[in-house]
Amino acid sequence: MCHGLALVLLCLLAVATAFADGPATRPTTQPSSPTTESTAKPFPAMRQWFAELASPDGEVRNEAMVNLMGLRADDLPALRKLVEETSPLAPEQFVALKQIVIHDFLAGEPYDAREGAGFLGIHLPGLSEDADAIVVNRLPGFIGERMLRDGDVILRILEQPQVEIRRGGDLTTALSRFSAGQLVHLQILRQGHVIRVPVRLDPQPLEVSATNRDLMDDFLFRRLERAQKYWDKHFADLVEETVS
Repeated sequence: MCHGLALVLLCLLAVATAFADGPATRPTTQPSSPTTESTAKPFPAMRQWFAELASPDGEVRNEAMVNLMGLRADDLPALRKLVEETSPLAPEQFVALKQIVIHDFLAGEPYDAREGAGFLGIHLPGLSEDADAIVVNRLPGFIGERMLRDGDVILRILEQPQVEIRRGGDLTTALSRFSAGQLVHLQILRQGHVIRVPVRLDPQPLEVSATNRDLMDDFLFRRLERAQKYWDKHFADLVEETVS
């Protein structure tokens, strides 16, 4: 049951050792009150972003994706209405829609978190001495899913310019100096270009543990299961998924 996700337990700790036994708390962002589908209305920026998902310009599509993955959970009924009005969807919109819905739903889901500990929500290659701090995979609902891309190589945190990140362990150590809710700027190598990406760290789930990896696997599985049920109930009927 999602045991491949266990790599996150050691690679994504973004908290100082002093926090390890800290008390649990709720995440800083709580889900908003749900908006009924009958009253939800897409706002102009949402329309623009969704249209830009079909842009021939890759940078425009990427920016639209970032913006749409910043919607609140109670914006999703309005997104559904927009999808209804927009159908049939362009291929790029079709491909992106489920990722956006799953992420935005999970970003609003509460969970138990460690006091003060920050979290990116990405998979790194492991603890090999030769492995770059490359984003292998991202966890839906966390800031890494929204702001980073698979294949990004994290070079440094600009708030700590003297610290060069050569491997995943360096990133873990560097992030341990920052707390949940803090805005940090990552210098990233993406598709041959060095860029700066701002990320506001999420609270670290209490299940992140170096001693019991099954806890994190179960936590991720339960979250994804809830998100899939939401998708099935509210969006699946709007798209036709065929297998060939």
